[in-house]
Parts: sequence; C-alpha cells; structure tokens
Amino acid sequence: SSISYFPRIFLDKFLFLFINNDYSLLKIFTDKDCLIVGNGPSLNKTDLEKIKMPSIGMNKINLIFDKTTWRPDLIVCVNGLVINQNKDFFNSTNITLVLPIKALYLGIRRRPNIIFVKVSNSLNFTKNIQKGIAIGSTVTYTCLQIAAFSETKSVNIVGVDHSFKLKPKD
Repeated sequence: SSISYFPRIFLDKFLFLFINNDYSLLKIFTDKDCLIVGNGPSLNKTDLEKIKMPSIGMNKINLIFDKTTWRPDLIVCVNGLVINQNKDFFNSTNITLVLPIKALYLGIRRRPNIIFVKVSNSLNFTKNIQKGIAIGSTVTYTCLQIAAFSETKSVNIVGVDHSFKLKPKD
C-alpha cells in the first residue's frame, strides 16, 4: 500500500546518506573487457573455466559454483525476492556485491564488500550509479549501467537467454 511505501522510500533516502560505499571495488573493470554472466540454460554449455576477464554474475549465480571453479568478481542482485532466497550466501560471501538499500531490511548485513545502491523503476540508463541506478525490467540492465560506470573497454554477455512470445491481438 502507498501508506507503508512512502515511509520506506524516505528511509531509503535517509539511509543512503550514511552508507559509505567503496566504489573503488569496481575499478577491476576499468579499461578492461568485461563479461556479464546470466543464469540462463545456455550457461550449461559455456566453459566458464576459460573466462580470463573480470566478470559480473547475476542473482543466484552461486548455484553453479558446485560445477566450476570459476567465480565472478562481482554479483549484482536487485530483486527483493531473490535477495531473500539467497540471503545466506550473500551474508557469507567475500565476492563483491551490488545490492539495493532494501537488502538491509531483508537481513543483509553491511560489510565492506557490499555496495548498496538506490534503485528506481526508471528506464533511464545512467553512468553515475552513485546517485542511483535504474533497474528497468531485468538485472542485466543494471549490470550494463555498472559496466558503464566502471568505464569498461567492452561488454560481453553469456547465459542471458531471453525469449518472449507475444500473443496476436484479437
């Protein structure tokens, strides 16, 4: 409801003033080729062991960790349900995370390896994630903004399998 939504928006903005994010954690991508790794079925056909560039994993990328020694340099998750489902991993990993401020309400503990961002449902692409980040309709969009902020040389994407079928209008 809008009554409970308003105070949370206010609290998000207030909390953001007191969070000292270490954006230098993202310098690993500066002037380098970057790989964004999704969770789609095609990932099962991707030899992650051959990846030799800094990489961004999405959401519950840790579910493949038992199949590979590869690890992303960064994991991005902006969906509250997914954060809640993966809370134990997020609270125990040393991998750098980018999470929305609402993750604090969901039981994620503040640690030096977490960058908390203000998010909006806007579709406006931004290169300055320090002021906020648009989540659009997919975490891939958020990852692309992080890559732009980090001034990567190029962005490569694997494991992002989007397929939409539109029903014809009657």
